[in-house]
Amino acid sequence: MGRLVSFDIAKAIALICVIVGHTSFAGVPQSLVDFCYSFDMPLFFIVSGYFCKVQQLDGAYVKKNARGLLLPYVITSIIVIVLMVVRAAILSEGIRSTAVSWAVAALYGAGGVHAGMPAGVIGIGAIWYLLALFWAKLLLAAAHQTKWPWLVSLCLFIVGVSTKDAVWLPWSIQPALCAVLFMWIGQQVKANGLLQKGVIPGLLWVCMVMTWLYCGAFYGQLYMESNMYAHGVIDVIGGVAGSLCVLKFSELVLSKAGPLTSFLSWFGRNTLPLFCMHLVELNVVRWDLLIAWVNSAGLPIPTWVVILAIQFAAIAALTFVLYTCPRMVSGVFFPKRKEVAWHGSN
Repeated sequence: MGRLVSFDIAKAIALICVIVGHTSFAGVPQSLVDFCYSFDMPLFFIVSGYFCKVQQLDGAYVKKNARGLLLPYVITSIIVIVLMVVRAAILSEGIRSTAVSWAVAALYGAGGVHAGMPAGVIGIGAIWYLLALFWAKLLLAAAHQTKWPWLVSLCLFIVGVSTKDAVWLPWSIQPALCAVLFMWIGQQVKANGLLQKGVIPGLLWVCMVMTWLYCGAFYGQLYMESNMYAHGVIDVIGGVAGSLCVLKFSELVLSKAGPLTSFLSWFGRNTLPLFCMHLVELNVVRWDLLIAWVNSAGLPIPTWVVILAIQFAAIAALTFVLYTCPRMVSGVFFPKRKEVAWHGSN
């Protein structure tokens, strides 16, 4: 049980870093953004791989992952489209063009705008991760049906990186190709018990921490959404080392029971709704107007700190609203709501 909670804490740390990185538009120091990006998304995929069993790739497996990943993607996309249309109406912008633009973005499923995408298509934003994880889980299952899943995972990574400038496929397929390698690594971490006490010598943990800090400080340009690994293999090594260090650090946090541990545990258990509502506020809110207001207020703290605090408040509020939605919707994001709905129907 304790080990599961430590993974929740690790996911919470990763999501907080994702949000901080996405707030670069408000003036977050680039060094902090690069450090966050050096491990946050690799950690999510490594954790997913850790809990991903070697399974047969069949219709049942596809259906299960479609319910768990594609359904939240669709619902979140619909929320974004509706709210963007409402915003367009309030600001007297083109309602039809707004609806079409965001509907196409949702259908194409790219995290941002990349070379090789059709002209005029915009990115849907952070929930590219859900699409990439869906495809990565299927590809990893397929890789395990071969004799050399590690080699297949590595080849998929190379294909994902080498094709990104020529063409950008829909549905975040290329980020998924790279994510398979991180998920395979997560499986190996579990299979070999690498997080158990004493399996990795203390000196090696120190080396991993130093490697992660070095990569985060001097490299840190690992953008999985765009398949950009600016420094090649060193970015991958830094991402893996950082992820393992955060997972180990989370065990330490868990051992120090307190309010912070309880908060991070809750945050980590609810990364799916929090992540999706982060996408909603990031796309819908006019952050440029809020930044201008904060700047004019003359507050004694950096603007980006204020904006970050507002973002967390917005995410919390939207997540609460999502929780209070009918169970048909909220149960997609909150498993307990789904369980209640099932019991109520019996």
